[in-house]
Amino acid sequence: MPMNGYGTLFEWLIVIGVILALIYTSFIIKNEKNTFLETALPIDFHGYRFLIPSWWDKTLDEVDTLTFERTDTRYDWKATFTWMPFEGEGMLIEDKFKSLMKEREILFDPDTGDILNPADFCDHPLSTSSPSTEMVRIEGMATQEQVDRIYYDAFLLKDKEQKAFLLCESRSSILNGLVEGPYFEEAILRLDIKKAT
Repeated sequence: MPMNGYGTLFEWLIVIGVILALIYTSFIIKNEKNTFLETALPIDFHGYRFLIPSWWDKTLDEVDTLTFERTDTRYDWKATFTWMPFEGEGMLIEDKFKSLMKEREILFDPDTGDILNPADFCDHPLSTSSPSTEMVRIEGMATQEQVDRIYYDAFLLKDKEQKAFLLCESRSSILNGLVEGPYFEEAILRLDIKKAT
């Protein structure tokens, strides 16, 4: 059966189109790193201010929960910020953190989970400007619900004045965590108290 010249041409056009789309996507992702701070959006949440990448889309906006995702890609990635008031003195921050990980059924790989305790945050802007806050963080590869392999980054802040915990978490497939993970890290490391206007 003779080859159809138009069919072959059409197939080549599809291949070239896919290659051009991949080149454009890689250019956009590379450019995001260069423009992150210039285009970051300030997000205020319960007296705190985050700098969020402009390409993150807010997919949930409730009083005590914010969720961001990338709707321009098919990344398996999501960042969630949750405010959790407590009564009295509340739990120790380390105990609350362990409880949250247990609730989410997240088990970190022993050789990849980096744990930062309150003492590791002495240089964080909040530690010097607001002594009533404590912070812990863990990130690394993990298994969720004994099935899903994920890259998980969790940051927990205890605000003794407002009597609440602020949980910031980034959950993704292992490969996608490498793409958005650095921006999530920048967002939590630049977290600050909202200045009165």
